[in-house]
Amino acid sequence: MKVDYSEHILLRMKERKISREDIEAIINTSVETVILPSKTDVSVILILGYVGKKDITVIMNRLTNKLITVRRMQKKERKLFKEVE
Repeated sequence: MKVDYSEHILLRMKERKISREDIEAIINTSVETVILPSKTDVSVILILGYVGKKDITVIMNRLTNKLITVRRMQKKERKLFKEVE
């Protein structure tokens, strides 16, 4: 999938030690993922996945394919991921 990286996500990747390869594995579903809709914006999705032992949430605008930000999964997201697995 062709995506655009926002300046914000690039900063967060550096701060949180999440590589471009980690992001690509999640968005290209090279690893098992769970996709959730945003609760606040219908154009935004959260893509959850594990790369190695890192639990990662990539937040993306599904209409523009722009990557907004990335973070570690929240506790409730980890729980949901395990339930869907």
